[in-house]
Amino acid sequence: MPESAHDSPLRPPAVPPLREPPSGQAVAVIGAGTMGRGIAAPQAIVDAVRSYAPAFVFSTSSPAPVVAAALAALTYNTRHPELRRRLLDRVAEVKAGFKRLGIPLVSDDSHVLPVLVGDPHRCKEISRRLLDDFGIYVQPVNAPTVPEGTERLRVTPTAAHSGDDVKALLSAFDKVWNTVTPGVA
Repeated sequence: MPESAHDSPLRPPAVPPLREPPSGQAVAVIGAGTMGRGIAAPQAIVDAVRSYAPAFVFSTSSPAPVVAAALAALTYNTRHPELRRRLLDRVAEVKAGFKRLGIPLVSDDSHVLPVLVGDPHRCKEISRRLLDDFGIYVQPVNAPTVPEGTERLRVTPTAAHSGDDVKALLSAFDKVWNTVTPGVA
């Protein structure tokens, strides 16, 4: 496996992480995760797997439990359109509040609202203060996930949030933003 961290839970405790095989011995390491599989082996074993187990190599289907969970979520959401409306209402309230406060969004075409901070230290500090001072977790997103200079906070309102939750978020953002990023908007 290219990354033994992903196959670690599959290995019995007595089996050490990947290492070079003893001289003259062929070793095949096959790992299977929730959404993917991989093989690291000598060419002869890889060729055998390709020939006799093509489903292992070429399957792109999702595992049955993942499909069942997705179908259950779609069925639930179809039967409860009020959740979508509530989500859209909360997102609109947060967008309008950020605009009113002069807090810049990278884009606003989704329910995920990326607040542009532009500095990794400030991004982490805003996230930390929102959590420590107000009990609000907002995920910081820094390089290399996004290009340097475009660091952002990932704000994700949900249908479970109330209007009061949105007011608390905006109030907390206003206080923290103006302390950590004075003059930035």
